[in-house]
Amino acid sequence: MPNTIPPEIYAQIYLDNCTYNRPFDKKEQITVQMEAEAKLHIQSGIVSGKFVLFDSR
Repeated sequence: MPNTIPPEIYAQIYLDNCTYNRPFDKKEQITVQMEAEAKLHIQSGIVSGKFVLFDSR
């Protein structure tokens, strides 16, 4: 099967369901803060077309 992902896309991303709520969690721990920022960065990349989001189907 040929690769149909355009070369300008940097990565193919799978996000587990728990990552979608991470930005809304209490950010009392530094790891939660970092994970929330990372999820939002990835989300921005998906919206801009730099990343492709895959699901578990």
